[in-house]
Amino acid sequence: MTTQTRTEWRLGDRAQNLAYGPLAVALYAADLPDEPQLDDLSRLAAQGVARLGGVTRVRELYQEWTALTARVDLDGLSPEEYQRAIRAMWPDATKMDRCVGLAYQRLIWSP
Repeated sequence: MTTQTRTEWRLGDRAQNLAYGPLAVALYAADLPDEPQLDDLSRLAAQGVARLGGVTRVRELYQEWTALTARVDLDGLSPEEYQRAIRAMWPDATKMDRCVGLAYQRLIWSP
């Protein structure tokens, strides 16, 4: 087994244990095919985790996302300000919607 393969396996193993939100973040950073299968999600999540620099960074981005959402209720962030911030964070809204949907499917359909 090569070092690269061991690294991919470790990332895949950790990516497989990502919760719903961080999984969506990792998938957003991956090369998402047009019609990914649930069986592809671990590999895609591992790719996204690697691109973002590790699981810690994925979780940080997820925390930033949830903090932004909380600001709508807690700080009275206007819908326009929220949309502007979300577009800055996730420029491809369609891709993020797909990633959220895939993460939800994994949550529902994985053993």
